[in-house]
Amino acid sequence: MGIKIEDYVIFYTSNGCDEKLLIELKYSILSARRFLDKNKIKVFLHPPYREDMDNIISDITGIADVTFKYSHLTEPFAIHPLSEKWKNHKRYYGEKINVREIKEDNVILLDCDTIVYKNPDILFEGDFDFAGLAMDLIQEQWQYKSRILMPTKRVFKLTNNPDVHMWAGAYLVFKNGTHRLIGDDWLYYFNQKYLLDFTCKPNRKTYDQSALIPAVHKHNLKIKILNDYGYIYNVRDDSCLLYTSDAADELDGV
Repeated sequence: MGIKIEDYVIFYTSNGCDEKLLIELKYSILSARRFLDKNKIKVFLHPPYREDMDNIISDITGIADVTFKYSHLTEPFAIHPLSEKWKNHKRYYGEKINVREIKEDNVILLDCDTIVYKNPDILFEGDFDFAGLAMDLIQEQWQYKSRILMPTKRVFKLTNNPDVHMWAGAYLVFKNGTHRLIGDDWLYYFNQKYLLDFTCKPNRKTYDQSALIPAVHKHNLKIKILNDYGYIYNVRDDSCLLYTSDAADELDGV
């Protein structure tokens, strides 16, 4: 018997100061609420907070189960550390790793700008522990195309696994409590930034996404690749989930 709605939750994380991100989060939740009740949508909000975002945050608390965090799980990092303009712009954290706190055994982790078009039950079909979008297998679809990052030799050494993929952090599925199993490892590898020198765009570092690779592949997990499930950048089609840069516009007419 497959997993049904009552058996899993959707997890998001966001800061409390970015208006665009919070608006996208609101509309993403609204799209998911067509299939899940409020208590099945978990949101962790983290600092910094802005008082003028209170109305948007209030809207979110009305449609999802929100946990307010008042400290960060990791140190901040800049995703463009070699850029003179952005190297001191340290506003990113490994907050997705907080998924390890979710007590439910089955979780879909989504970015805030993801719209749920179809019943997400389909994502749990099959026998697996972890599922995700393997970015290294879809270079022709991805916006970065030939600049897509590939797992480096360091990760192969960390995992002793020749079949290593770069998982898109925007779209992850955990079954059987796997998010708790790998959570400490995900945090550990995040903090070993010198081991995880990836680039997705020139001079771009995504430490939380990179740290997920050894965290997943060091365990003997049953892995499912979700590349055939219609997760496409900024294009609407008959997909289960759609990655979009403007969630509010995409939700109109759904």
